[in-house]
Amino acid sequence: MSSFDGRVSEYPWIAIDCFLKQNFTAHFYFLSHLHQDHMKGLDSPAFRTHLNGRPKSRIYCSEITKSILIKDANYSHLKLFLQSVPTNDKIFIELQQTFDTSYTEIETVAVTFLPSGHCPGSMMFLLEGKHGNILYTGDFRMEGDEHKFMVYNYLSAITIDSVYLDTTFCLPEMMTIPKRKTITKQIINKIQQWLCQGTNHVVCLRCRARLGYEYLLSEIAKKLKTKILVHSDQIKLYDNIPEVRSNLTLVDKETKIHMCIRGRCRLLSGPPTPDSKKLKILRIKPCALSFAYNMEALKQGCFTRGANFYSFLYSAHSSMAEIIEFLKCLRPLKVYPNVVPVKDSDLDAVTQRINGIMGNCDIPRKKTKMTASCSNPGKDQGKEILPLEPIANTDLDYKASRKKSAIMQLNDKNLMLDDVDPCQRFICRRRSRDIQNNSS
Repeated sequence: MSSFDGRVSEYPWIAIDCFLKQNFTAHFYFLSHLHQDHMKGLDSPAFRTHLNGRPKSRIYCSEITKSILIKDANYSHLKLFLQSVPTNDKIFIELQQTFDTSYTEIETVAVTFLPSGHCPGSMMFLLEGKHGNILYTGDFRMEGDEHKFMVYNYLSAITIDSVYLDTTFCLPEMMTIPKRKTITKQIINKIQQWLCQGTNHVVCLRCRARLGYEYLLSEIAKKLKTKILVHSDQIKLYDNIPEVRSNLTLVDKETKIHMCIRGRCRLLSGPPTPDSKKLKILRIKPCALSFAYNMEALKQGCFTRGANFYSFLYSAHSSMAEIIEFLKCLRPLKVYPNVVPVKDSDLDAVTQRINGIMGNCDIPRKKTKMTASCSNPGKDQGKEILPLEPIANTDLDYKASRKKSAIMQLNDKNLMLDDVDPCQRFICRRRSRDIQNNSS
């Protein structure tokens, strides 16, 4: 659960993932993804009134996030204020300030939208400006060498001064978490074994959130050659993601596998019928938080919750080992934890862990006149950091260079897409085609 209050100290006129009254003084808003702890106040009457009084305000988000929001009755009124930005694209925002009616200062910040691997449309935000280069991760999962790919392709040319970090599983108990691909195979095996026992055997996938299980659903559908039953409001989320939508159905008779959100399941609710009394139900809960309290289950990646009821360690947040590798590769000067881990009472404990990680990282800096403090004062206090480059205008040469670079990056990434969320696979390939078409 995010503890972030919506403001990065370096750029207080920008608000991210928090739309409560304390952030109404912001000039620009950013939404990383569509989980409720990152949408605080977004549907409130107060925020709606605030936006109506500032018609030029914008809420920047990914293309998928916007497409889902405008179809949701609780958020459709935001349509005029939502501005989508393609994955890997950079935008420039400006704050104009007037002093003594005679002097006007314009501050420009470049914001790059980077995929976070958490759920469809989830983004990291890279902010570059005169007050430093800031990476806000939102919720993120970097498996295997994905962190190296991210840093090499997008972040290696700059110094990251501060990271606002997803620390959900920055716990020694959660040092390693299996890849989603590994757990998906275990779940598919369990489902196959169950369905083979008889025609009256069915499966209920008990999911905690509406988004974040797309890779699991698509792999189940592909391996078992079946569709998955969902509620009508769930299927609408994927209208613009055909790779996921094609695996779902609203017709009970087409499948024996049901996806249920927070217990809403046709198999387990409603009056019993002669057919339903005969059903044998296997319940599977893809989750991660409860494994922090069960070390034996953590080793197995699975534990039994009851009769024919199993939890599998399926995580959309990075493990502590993945966080360590990410920070070692990124080498930021400062790190701000955004989440109180499940077994901690406040941010103090995770802050100490982060300081220990940074204390073990070698962070070489080139000489410059600028200095900054570090979250680990014992090792990196006053380290000299790289000077910031001025933000270039988007002239023709710059655009052509970015197109060529983007094509190379996306083509390289297509070689690594077999293990990633099908939504991200779809976005990258479509984006690669669009760039090549525009450059031809």
